Amino acid sequence: MANFNLANTESKIVCPVCASQSSKEFLTLSNYTYLKCNNCALVFLTEGSLSQEDNVYTLEYIQKRGHDLQGSEIVVSKEATAKHYFSLVEKYVKKGSLLEIGCSTGIMLKVAQERGWDVYGVEINVSAAKMAAETLGADRIETKELTDEVFLGRTFSLIVLFDVIEHIAEPVAFMNILRKKLAPDGLIFLVTPDINSLSAKILRNKWPHLMSEHTRLFSRLSMSSLLEKTHFKGIKSGWALKFVNIEMLRRHLECHPHVFFSRQLLFFFNSIRAFNDIVFPFNVGELYFIAAKQ
Repeated sequence: MANFNLANTESKIVCPVCASQSSKEFLTLSNYTYLKCNNCALVFLTEGSLSQEDNVYTLEYIQKRGHDLQGSEIVVSKEATAKHYFSLVEKYVKKGSLLEIGCSTGIMLKVAQERGWDVYGVEINVSAAKMAAETLGADRIETKELTDEVFLGRTFSLIVLFDVIEHIAEPVAFMNILRKKLAPDGLIFLVTPDINSLSAKILRNKWPHLMSEHTRLFSRLSMSSLLEKTHFKGIKSGWALKFVNIEMLRRHLECHPHVFFSRQLLFFFNSIRAFNDIVFPFNVGELYFIAAKQ
């Protein structure tokens, strides 16, 4: 049975952000364990837990979430979210070239392109990347993890990461690559779950963002530590609203049955699917950060 363990057992495991060797057990859920750094407050999976996740990002992964269904209620919701996010960051940066890390099937890149951005994307899910390339052009999508060689020689006015940084095992090395890819006056915009949010504290082991793919869970403190360590300065941060509908919530519950009252909610959402065309703002403890090079 899942349990919420706040034991003060000390560990010598190195924190992936600040390199502190002082951490404590924070949460055990099913067969994986999160630790919490006593210095920067990052919550992270142990190496043993990380090794259990193989071949997560497949065609089935995007199909279950409905990202492959052009014109669907899911896509309409994600487009609304993208428009909201871009409206936030466009106040601080001039439109130019844009790179999305973890672009999936290219839904958000398409929105950015329609808003006047010159768009490029990186995606490790081969099936999703193929769909994005079919829409945006094969020369604009790289099907691999982010490295120095991705879009070699090119820099970007804006780099966006929507629900990505929590998947990255080595966030410092990752952010250092982003810094190289960013134009001198460019910005990064990222969205990530907030492990210190009220919803995380109330829902505990039923919090929707607890899943083994989320290897690092940030708070304002730990994200500030990561940005400072990788020579970024924060410009703006705040609650990250998503725009969702009943179908998106229903699919999320099917993918993650541990979520609070999942069976009851799934039954309820199935009974009101006639209202799928209604898109509404929703937040279960997520933050956005806008940052520039120091």
